[in-house]
Amino acid sequence: MASNQNTTPTEAAVVRWLKSQERPADVYLREARAALEAAVEQVLIDRPDNPLVAIGQHLCDYQKQAEFAQRSSSISSRVPTHELEAELAPVQRSSSSSAAQVATSKTPIAGSSTAQIDTLFEHSPKVAALAVDAANALAVGDAEASVELFDAILAIDASLSPLLWQRGLALFYQGSYAAGAAQFLNDVTANGNDVEEVVWHHLCLCQLRAPEFPAHAAAHMRAPSLLACGFDDRPVMHLVQQLYESGATNPAEGARRVLPSLMTDHGSYGRFYAALWLEVVCRDHAAALPLFAAAAEAPTEDFMGRVMRMHARRAQQQAAGSASIPRVPIGSTYRCPRLIVGGWQLSSGHSKHPEGSDLDALRKRCHEHLAAHVAAGLVAFDLGDIYTGVEVIVGRFVGEHVARGRRRASLLLHTKLVPDLDELGTYGMAETRRAVERSCGRLQTSYLDLVQFHWWDLSVRRYVEVAQHLATLRRQGLVRELGLTNLVLEPTREIVQAGVPIATTQVQLSLLDRRVETSGLGAYCVATGIQILPYGALAGGLLSDRWLGQPQPPADPLQHESRSLTKYLLIVDEAGGWGALQALLRALRAIADDATAAVGGEPLAIADVALAWARSRPGVGGVIVGARGIGRIQQMVRAASRTLPAELLARATAAAELHLRPVPGTVYELERVRDGPHGRIMRYNLQQLRGASALVELEDRTRAALEVLEQQRRVAAEAGDADAPKGRTLAARRFVHQVAALRREAAALVAASEAPGAGTAEDVEVATKAKALITALEQARDQAMPEAEAAAAYDSVL
Repeated sequence: MASNQNTTPTEAAVVRWLKSQERPADVYLREARAALEAAVEQVLIDRPDNPLVAIGQHLCDYQKQAEFAQRSSSISSRVPTHELEAELAPVQRSSSSSAAQVATSKTPIAGSSTAQIDTLFEHSPKVAALAVDAANALAVGDAEASVELFDAILAIDASLSPLLWQRGLALFYQGSYAAGAAQFLNDVTANGNDVEEVVWHHLCLCQLRAPEFPAHAAAHMRAPSLLACGFDDRPVMHLVQQLYESGATNPAEGARRVLPSLMTDHGSYGRFYAALWLEVVCRDHAAALPLFAAAAEAPTEDFMGRVMRMHARRAQQQAAGSASIPRVPIGSTYRCPRLIVGGWQLSSGHSKHPEGSDLDALRKRCHEHLAAHVAAGLVAFDLGDIYTGVEVIVGRFVGEHVARGRRRASLLLHTKLVPDLDELGTYGMAETRRAVERSCGRLQTSYLDLVQFHWWDLSVRRYVEVAQHLATLRRQGLVRELGLTNLVLEPTREIVQAGVPIATTQVQLSLLDRRVETSGLGAYCVATGIQILPYGALAGGLLSDRWLGQPQPPADPLQHESRSLTKYLLIVDEAGGWGALQALLRALRAIADDATAAVGGEPLAIADVALAWARSRPGVGGVIVGARGIGRIQQMVRAASRTLPAELLARATAAAELHLRPVPGTVYELERVRDGPHGRIMRYNLQQLRGASALVELEDRTRAALEVLEQQRRVAAEAGDADAPKGRTLAARRFVHQVAALRREAAALVAASEAPGAGTAEDVEVATKAKALITALEQARDQAMPEAEAAAAYDSVL
C-alpha cells in the first residue's frame, strides 16, 4: 500500500478514531460546545462568587477540542481511508533502563518504543524518569504507586496520555478496570497496529462484565467485542488476536483451534496471553496457573517479561489463598473490597474499653489491631467524622504506615460527612470543605477514597445542595468517590438526578432488617449501578453463636457492653422480639452445619451464614463488619470470599420470613423519629467544626504531626547513608503539607470565633489559642522547609 507522506501517524489515528466513533468532526464540535455550556452553567452554580478561573479552564479545554475537530476535518479530506492503517508503524518493545540513565540519556524505558522515550525525554528528563519509576513500581507489583507516578506525568502534561500504555497495565492490576479501558482506548487511538493494546482493553472490559462470575458460567457468556486493529507484524500476535476474537463469539472454538499452538509454539508471549485469556475471559484460574508459571520461567527480556513474572507471583498467591480480599468496582475509579472494617467500634463513645480513660493505651491497642487487619488484607476502613476520636486514631496509624515506607494508596479510607442537626439550615460550601479537609487532616492524607453523606432531617430540603458541594470537591481531587448513608429512595433519586455521581449507599441490611429491599431503594440502586454497602449484617453480634440459647440482655442501655448492642436490640424488638431471634438462630445453626458438610473445610458459624447471606443480596458491594479485635480477623478474611450454595441461602431467607416480622417503614425511618426509642439514643451534633473541643483536637493533631515527622526522620536515618537524605526530604515535605492543612483549620476557628454574633468568653479564648497555634505551626513549617525544599534535587532524578 502506498503511504501518504503528508500525513503523520497521529493524524491517521485521529481520522480512524473519528470514523470508529461514527462522529464526524462537525458533530464532535457540537458535542464539545454543548459540554462547554453545561460546564459553565455548573460553575456559575458552584462558584458564583469567583467563577472566572474555572470557566477559563473549561474554555481552554473547549479550545483544544475545537482545534482537534478542525484539524481532523482537514485531515479527513485528504487521507484515503484505505491508507490509514499503513500510516501507523507497530510499536516494538525494548529493554529497560534505570532512572539515572534516563535522566542523562535517551536510553529507552523498559517496555517503551523509541518514539515514546524520545517524546518523553524531549518534554523533560523528569517526565521520562517518572515513567521509569512508574514502570518499575508496576514490575514489582506496586500498582498503586505506579498509577500515582503515571498520574503525576499527566498532571504535568495530559497530552502525553497516549504514550503511557504502561499506565493502562497499572490500572488493570490496581483493579481500576474502567479507567484502564479508557487508557488503552486512548493508546489504540495513537497506535492502532498493536494487538496488545487491543487485548488489554478487552481484558479490562471482561473484568467489568462480571468481576466475580464463576468459571462454569463465564465460559458461556458473550465476551465484549475486540476493538478493530491494524496489522501487527508479530506472528504470535496474529494468533493472540484470533483467540480473543473467539471469546466474543465462540470460546470453545478458540480453545480448540488456537490455544494449543499459543501454549506450546510461541514462547513466553504465547503462554502469557493464553493464560490471561483463560483467567479473565473464561474465569478458569486453575488452567491459567501453570501457563503463567511457564511464561515466568523463561520470560522475554523486555518490560512485559517483568510483568509476566509479577503476574505469576500474584496468581500463585491467589492459588495459595493469600490474595487480597475480593473487590468490586464502584464509581468510575475505584475497586471496593467485599469486606470493609467498620470503625465505629473504635470510638471512645461506643464501648467500655479495657483501657478506661487511658487514651494513649487505647490508641496503642487500636494501632496494633489495625496493623493486624492490614497484614491480613483487610485494608478498607469505614469511618465517620462524628465517630469520636476514630479518624484521629486511624490517621496516626496511617502516618506510621507511611513512616515505615509503605504507601498511603495501599489503604482505602472511607468516611462520612454528617452535618450537625443544628446547622442544617445554613450548612454550605465553606462548611462542607472544612469538614472534608478536616477529615483529610485527621487521617493524614491528601484525599479520601469515599465520602458518604448523611442528612439528619429530610424536612430541611438542602441535601441536594450539600451533595453538589461534595461533587465539587470530588472534581477538585479531594474525594475519590461519593456515597450516601441512611438516605431513603426519593432523596437519593433527587441527588442522582441533580447530576451528583453517587457510587454507593450505606444502609442497614441483615436477616433482621430488610427495609432497603422492601422500600424499593435496593431495586433503584441495582437499576442505577449504585453499590449497596450494608452495615449491621451481624446486628451488632446478635446474629452469632454467642447469643444462641442465651437469655435476653437487660433493657437498660447503661448495662449494655456497647452502643451497637443497644441499637440492634431495638431492631430485634421491631422484628418480633427475643424469642423470634432465638428461633432464627436455631435455624441458622442448622444451615451452618449443613453448609459445613456441603463445602467442607472449617466448621461454619452462624455469623458466616449471616454474612454470606448479606453478600448475596442484589446490589450489594462490600459488607461492613465492625472491628472486633485480632482474634476474629481470620474469620473475617474467610467470610469475605466464602459463598454458600443457593439453596442454603434460600433456606436462610425462608427462616427469617418464617420467624420474624418485617421491620416497619422505609430505610432509617424509625431512627429519624427523634423522640422515639431509636431516635433517643442518637447523638445529633457531633461534627463540631468550631469551639473549644475543635481547638483541643487540633492541638492534639499538631503534636501528633510533629511526632510522626520525627519518627519518619528516624526511619530515614536507619535506611542508610544513601537513602537518608531522600527520606528526610520526603518526611519534611509531608509535614509541610500537613501544617498547611492544620493552619487552615486554625484560621477557620479564629474566623468562627470572631464572627458576628460570637464574643463569648469561650470564643475569645478559642480565638487567642488558635492564633498562638498558627504561630507555632508557622515556626515548625519554617524549620522543616529547608529539608522539604531539597525535594527539587531529588525531583531531577526520581
